[in-house]
Amino acid sequence: MRSRLEARWGVFFDALGLAWEYEKEGFTLEGDVRYLPDFWLSELNMWVEVKGQEPTNDELIKGLLLSKATGHPVALLWGAIPLPDPGEVFRDIEEILQELKDGTYICPPYPSYGSYCLEYDKTGEGIASQFYTLDCQYLPMNCAYFTVGNAWLQCPQCGSIGFADWLYKSRMPCDCIPVGRESFDLLIDRTPDLLTAYRAARQARFEFGKHGN
Repeated sequence: MRSRLEARWGVFFDALGLAWEYEKEGFTLEGDVRYLPDFWLSELNMWVEVKGQEPTNDELIKGLLLSKATGHPVALLWGAIPLPDPGEVFRDIEEILQELKDGTYICPPYPSYGSYCLEYDKTGEGIASQFYTLDCQYLPMNCAYFTVGNAWLQCPQCGSIGFADWLYKSRMPCDCIPVGRESFDLLIDRTPDLLTAYRAARQARFEFGKHGN
């Protein structure tokens, strides 16, 4: 791989059992923009692009053009792999449901890496005020958008892994939990599986001159 950060995310996906392909396919996008995305996650039907720093507007537009060309969302991750708090534990689903009912549930903060999810929706039906849009002649304002506050999540019922924000739960591969803000809080971002994957990614060591398999 081209960077240790990309290799660490590869370790993260491996630890979760998510099949991935590195630099699977290059594209020539509208405006003669060339793009070779970092990862393809076949189980989630999603591209993943890794950056060391917060992406520029041009990089966001490239990701949106990729989503438009392929019909798949693009997860854009930047910054170091987070170090989980060792005191974090998996919450029992019944306990969370009771806290939601009592009005005492507090959704934990997401890990500290930056994340966007870039999406092109030609119908425009998914657009809401919470979505951010970018000005580009190839991206109609009512069709192209990106969301913030995304995280890797695990369904507490079936254990499947997904990447989602609180408005667009459909990026989970299962249908165990219905779409909606309250329902999203039930998708846990700090299960033992996820914490183990973050630790494995941070602790991975690569030989000199190599960035991973």
